[in-house]
Amino acid sequence: MKTNLIGSVGLSKLLIIPKEPEEKFDQILKNSKNGIYLGSSSIMSKPFFLDFENLINPHIFVVGMTGSGKTFMVKNLMLKLFGCLNSTIFLLDFTGEYSSFANFINAKNFSKVSFKNSSEKNENSIFYLNLEKLDEKQKIITATQNISFLVEIMRSRKIGSKNKFFIIIDEAWKVLDEHSEINTLIREGRKYSVGVILSSQIIEDVDQKILSNFASLFVFRTQNMKTLEKLKINYQIPLDYVEKIQNLNVGNCIAIMVYNSDKRGIFEINKIIGVNIAKKINLSMGNNMIEIKKDKIEKLIHKVSKDDPSNLILKLEMNNTIDLNVLILELLKLNADRLELLSGLLGLGLDHNKIADSFAIALNGVTYVI
Repeated sequence: MKTNLIGSVGLSKLLIIPKEPEEKFDQILKNSKNGIYLGSSSIMSKPFFLDFENLINPHIFVVGMTGSGKTFMVKNLMLKLFGCLNSTIFLLDFTGEYSSFANFINAKNFSKVSFKNSSEKNENSIFYLNLEKLDEKQKIITATQNISFLVEIMRSRKIGSKNKFFIIIDEAWKVLDEHSEINTLIREGRKYSVGVILSSQIIEDVDQKILSNFASLFVFRTQNMKTLEKLKINYQIPLDYVEKIQNLNVGNCIAIMVYNSDKRGIFEINKIIGVNIAKKINLSMGNNMIEIKKDKIEKLIHKVSKDDPSNLILKLEMNNTIDLNVLILELLKLNADRLELLSGLLGLGLDHNKIADSFAIALNGVTYVI
């Protein structure tokens, strides 16, 4: 016997209403006029505003493997904090990763005198300190000295100052431990309207007490099990999100927020929205693809092929994409050192298994026509 379900209770029972797996955005949208827009949620496309008024402190930790979108986010956080919230920014760069970007935005070269003068006049500026040319020991010494100087500047500010000040440190693990002056900045920063933004590929070496003091954590793709384990324990991340972190697309991240109410929120942001000034290229690995800065691939090719005698970057690039199998094969034909090539590919943040598979294919003598 057929049943007429039109307009009936029976029809409603057949409807499948998906449950949103993300936290409600009531807290995030509240007072969003004071926040900055970073992107939308992956599931329901709800706008995400980073609003420090709703959070227990202004500190941010950004973690993810090379090429995952971590640096892109930090750059755009910097621009939006400066442009939208009229903040003063100090950027400490150990590797020169941000040098082109700093030139593009006309950041001021950092000196203690210029920074102190700017601070006393309440001028909003972006200051950049590049330690790229120093040896590792001198990098740590210089960074430590300047972080101590920033603690002095912080404590000279008025409590509750309206002029926000953010300290951004890339590859922060180099100077991060329980006794570091960074810890002082983190513990006292909120009182003086100072936020600390740390960026790193790993967090397993970060002291648990320090990590617990970050109200905002943005996790891009990483397959480092020690990092994942520490995240799971420290932020009580559900297992399904731990799995999701390992397979995030480039630009997507998991946001973990700790609100004033001590409530935690966790959800996925679909593509951080911002300005991109670096040309990217897609590196194809079978059914997977990762977006990487073109200059990084060019640097690798020039290094292992002794200045790229066959102009590989032009030959291999098709529709803004390079196949990893083909790249490895051609570099081996140019007598590239295998260990140097392997190290370079790992430095791009590629998955170990993908690299091994591509090496196996190349060493088996796959041929093709460019």
